[in-house]
Amino acid sequence: MASSSNTFQNPDFAGQLRYMKEWFRNFSPLERSDFLPILVEEFASERRHNGLPPIHDDEAPSEAPLPSIFQCRIKLIVRWTSSWTHAQKWQFIDAIRNVDPD
Repeated sequence: MASSSNTFQNPDFAGQLRYMKEWFRNFSPLERSDFLPILVEEFASERRHNGLPPIHDDEAPSEAPLPSIFQCRIKLIVRWTSSWTHAQKWQFIDAIRNVDPD
């Protein structure tokens, strides 16, 4: 039986989708506008580096400020979606379209 800590860190697809829909629902308009290009780049690219989208590659850890909750969620989203099938990615896109049709 998986521990509750492991379940949070590595939930199944249904759990990941629930978390991500809720996070997206709670994103501010600015966070949504920041998130969508990251999502497009992540879903269109096979390139991965430390679990962060390429737009964050140039920040040195010693120079970067502490990550925000939004940035931590983005890191988890990138990690989780890297193993998703195209069908699962489309399911997520449809789910966030239902949250924000714009």
